[in-house]
Amino acid sequence: MSPDTAPPRPPLLHAGLTDRLLAVFYRAYNELGGGFAESVYANAYAIALGEAGIPFEREATITIEFRGRAVGSGRPDFIVAGAVIVECKAVKSLDDWHLSQALHYLRASGLPVALLLNWGPRAGFKRVVLEKGPRTTADDRGSDRWRGEWIDGARAPAAARIAGMSPDTAPPRP
Repeated sequence: MSPDTAPPRPPLLHAGLTDRLLAVFYRAYNELGGGFAESVYANAYAIALGEAGIPFEREATITIEFRGRAVGSGRPDFIVAGAVIVECKAVKSLDDWHLSQALHYLRASGLPVALLLNWGPRAGFKRVVLEKGPRTTADDRGSDRWRGEWIDGARAPAAARIAGMSPDTAPPRP
């Protein structure tokens, strides 16, 4: 099937909001650069979100339940507009543990979309969507499926276009 005849992709869930969040991320990354601790980036991102007029909660507690009872809690870095979880990382590269953390926050919160923002030496992000699977019996709660894409600093111009920025304002390539 040629690209001209490929079926259209369904719109991304919360695309407008995640595009704005990524634009704020790349602008902040361009100002700070790499090398700081994760907490520095999270603090800067909070300032940038506020200046952009994007509503958020910082480190809101999410209750984790088992069989209808609270068994623990989690604290994602941000819950934005009551719709998207944002986790800030400052690592060389994101790994399965970071993805697992985002998926657990999505399951516990009931929200469907998370962004993992990597403020490491190469700016990048992973957009994670949790989709509920079909129920097979009346007692079945359904299975969870996730999908996502990783865009790292080596592909920053493409990521910048997704974030609504021009390629010349994207993070520099390493």
